[in-house]
Amino acid sequence: MPGSGKVMKAAVYHGPGQVYVEDAARPSAGKGEMLIRVRVATVCATDVKTWRAGHPLVTPPVILGHEFAGIVAEVNGVTGFAPGDPVTAAPYIECGRCYLCRHGVPELCEKKSYPSNGAFAEYLLVSREFARRGVIKLPAGMPIETGTFVEPLACVLNGLEEIRLRPREFAAVVGGGPMGLLHLVALRDHPGGLLVSEPLAERRSLAHRLGADAYEPSEARTQILERTAGRGADVVIVAVGHADVAGSSLGLARKGGRVLWFGGFPPGVSVAIDPNIIHYRQAQVHGSYGFSSKHFRRAAGLLENGPDPTPFITHRLPLERIGEALELAASHRAFKVALVVD
Repeated sequence: MPGSGKVMKAAVYHGPGQVYVEDAARPSAGKGEMLIRVRVATVCATDVKTWRAGHPLVTPPVILGHEFAGIVAEVNGVTGFAPGDPVTAAPYIECGRCYLCRHGVPELCEKKSYPSNGAFAEYLLVSREFARRGVIKLPAGMPIETGTFVEPLACVLNGLEEIRLRPREFAAVVGGGPMGLLHLVALRDHPGGLLVSEPLAERRSLAHRLGADAYEPSEARTQILERTAGRGADVVIVAVGHADVAGSSLGLARKGGRVLWFGGFPPGVSVAIDPNIIHYRQAQVHGSYGFSSKHFRRAAGLLENGPDPTPFITHRLPLERIGEALELAASHRAFKVALVVD
C-alpha cells in the first residue's frame, strides 16, 4: 500500500528518451506485505531498449529496473524474513494456473504478479505470496552486488533448459556481452567443450578470465570446425540481438544441431535464413524469454557456489545519474553499469 505522505526517489520512464529522477509515493508494508530497500540495481539491455525506443509491454509513466539487490526494511505478516535481511526479488512470478503455466511454459504466464514498482527506486513492496516464491534471501557473506545477477542468470537457465545441452556436446556462445558471459557461469562445469565468439578484445579477455576460450567471429568459426571434426557445434547460443548474426548462426551448427536465439531483437526486424539449412540439415531453432520461479531459485544457488560475476560491473553511479548510466550501458564504454541507491 502507498505510504502515508512518504516519498522516495525513483527513476521514472515517461517515454523514449525520457527517464527522470523524481519524488514518488513511498510504499509501506500493510498486512501480508514486505518492503525492500533497494541497495543496488544494474542496467540491462531491456532497460536500454525501452529507454531508446519504448517497449510493447511497458506503458509509461513507470519505474524501470529489475536486476537488483537490497535489504528488507519492513515485514508485516510475512514469514521467513526479518528487517535487515539481504535479498533479491524477481521482477515477476507466474500464476501457476493459466493455460501456459499448465502447459510447461510458466515464463510466458498470462497472469503474472509484480512488485509495486521497478527497482530504479529507493523502495519496492511485495506481497506475502510474492515473497514466498519470488524473493531470495542472499547467503551470508555474498556481496550485495552479486544478488543483482540472479535474475539475468535465471533467464540463462531457462534458455539452457530449452536446448537441453548434453554432457558430451560442444557449445558455441555467440556474443560476449553480460548475458553471453553469464552462460559461462551457468556452464562452468560443462565437460563437452565451449567457446565464445566475440568481436571486441576487451570482452574476449573477460571470457578468458572466466576460463573460456574466446575468439573473434571468423576465427571462432574455424575453431568450431576444427574441434568438431568439421561437423559444427552441437548447440549454438546467440546472445546478441542482431538479425544478421541470428541468421548466420545456423551455419555454425552441425546437422541436427540446435540454435538458441537468446538475445532479444528490436521491433520490426526480420531474420534472413536459408530454409534448406532447416530442411536438409534439420537444424532446430529455439527461442527463450524470461524465466520461471524455479529458474530464479536455481540461479541463486549457482551464484552461491560458482564464479562471482561482479567483475562484470565496470561502472557504479548514483541513481540521480540514471541518464548517464543508460548512455554508458548503450555504448561499448561500459560492460555492466550499476546504480547505487543509497
